[in-house]
Amino acid sequence: MCYIIDKEKKFQLNPETAPFVLSAYKMYEEGMTMSEIADDFNIKGLRNTRGTKFNINSISNILTNRRYIGEYTYREITIPDGIPAIVPKDLFERIQIQIQKNKKAPARY
Repeated sequence: MCYIIDKEKKFQLNPETAPFVLSAYKMYEEGMTMSEIADDFNIKGLRNTRGTKFNINSISNILTNRRYIGEYTYREITIPDGIPAIVPKDLFERIQIQIQKNKKAPARY
């Protein structure tokens, strides 16, 4: 839950969890794998939105979620800058390129 809804029904950043989203992007950019990021979060005692431990899929969802750059989507309508951004757009785009490269790379041992 990186966002909370205030009294005026507006999205606001959750000060407790939003910094971890940004740190996941920075860790991935520095060369950590999704598995290593999940392990790091689990060691710190963090839990995903379902209250369970992080895994590769939950980290992948964080790294590819356009909501974190401020895009709000409702049904087929997308509103750029509709909610507060956690991740800068340039960092988000670099991570998307890196994810695509890593999909084609051979597995690590």
